[in-house]
Amino acid sequence: MTSNTYKLVAVDRPKIELPSQRINTQIQFMRDHALIGKFIGLWPMEKALHGCIVAKWKPKGHITLQLGPKGFFIAIFNCLEDQNRVLDGGPYFFNAVGLYLRGWIDCFNSNKEDLS
Repeated sequence: MTSNTYKLVAVDRPKIELPSQRINTQIQFMRDHALIGKFIGLWPMEKALHGCIVAKWKPKGHITLQLGPKGFFIAIFNCLEDQNRVLDGGPYFFNAVGLYLRGWIDCFNSNKEDLS
């Protein structure tokens, strides 16, 4: 019985290069248009969350939601005015549950985020 063992060497690994200008543009877009949110306690499902947000925030533009781990979500606004108004207009509660909001930060880590 023979056992084949495979070992990847540097030559075998695919190399991915992204243009730094494209990355910087995407990072700047998220800084300008995204908020990180988390419900303090139980949080609604995605469809209910979107409905609550649209009803409470009444955006002029479109909001895209991305659900993350540990109850965090990202709200991406296509209208910078909406994002600024929402961030400055709190505190927010949905069905008596508090909502934590902050501006976008690079390298966000839900395990290390301090809600205080």
